[in-house]
Amino acid sequence: MDASACIDTLASPATAARILAQHDVCAPTLLRWEVGNVVHGQQAALFGDAKQRKAIVATLLRPMRLVDQAGREDAIADVARRHALTFYDAAYLQLALDEDAGLVTQDKALLQAAAKALGDDRALRLNSV
Repeated sequence: MDASACIDTLASPATAARILAQHDVCAPTLLRWEVGNVVHGQQAALFGDAKQRKAIVATLLRPMRLVDQAGREDAIADVARRHALTFYDAAYLQLALDEDAGLVTQDKALLQAAAKALGDDRALRLNSV
């Protein structure tokens, strides 16, 4: 699950619960920083005061298995180049490839790249999971 889908689970707790019940949800450790950037930075006003924002980040990350991708930078860079993705988005796709897993995202470019690399059945929009 990428950062866009993770953040969007706030609006759909039932979807989040269904995903967590049916899947081992993992993400690159990068997710911690991307979620923090949205909740504490870009959209801080939407998420309340500092204490509320900290709780939201903890809630979003608690069920995730965060995977350190140290040593996978060359593979991630190759995925980024082949699919015209940012290095950040490519990290999520490379993790899905490494874990032989699906990828849940709300990002159109990442969804298209995942469909090519993983197959349509493993490239998933949050609202379709």
